[in-house]
Amino acid sequence: SEELARHFEVSQRTVYRDVSALSEAGVPIISEAGVGYSIMKGYHLPPVTFTPDEASALATGGVFISSHTDASMKQSMSSALMKLRAILPDKQRARLEKIESHTELPNSQLHQTENAVEITQLQLALCELRLVDIAYLDGRGQLSKRTIEPVKMLFFMERWHLIAWCRLRNDFRDFRIDRLQSASVTDQHFE
Repeated sequence: SEELARHFEVSQRTVYRDVSALSEAGVPIISEAGVGYSIMKGYHLPPVTFTPDEASALATGGVFISSHTDASMKQSMSSALMKLRAILPDKQRARLEKIESHTELPNSQLHQTENAVEITQLQLALCELRLVDIAYLDGRGQLSKRTIEPVKMLFFMERWHLIAWCRLRNDFRDFRIDRLQSASVTDQHFE
């Protein structure tokens, strides 16, 4: 599990949780002390399939991502949609492409100016309950350095916000992501 955690850049706890989830879902995982994990010989995962409505929802999400997030999210969404197109039947693929070309959202402020901080890094901190050291420029133009415990991200009034417990203020704060001058996800976890 230590090698898997290093390879996939996740915690060992995440590896244990994922292996447990696979086992509970019926995937025959074999664990050998000193050897590692393997899937029972002869077992094959069923192919991933999407209904037309599921594929359409993903395409619509892709349009939102492309106009309301940063480069880190756009790249991930583009890659995911490319994989989706590869497994869809021709008719569904044509529908997905039509939805993408006929759906438009007005560009947000975020689209016009990229953030100094990648949204995917903040999502990592949220998912893994990691502390984040930030430099934040407030509405008055004052820069402060803080350590925060991220709790939620939300898109409100054409801007991404990070709700977090601020250790400097000892209270919850709403940090506009476009005002983050820097953010460093630490190895320290919080509860």
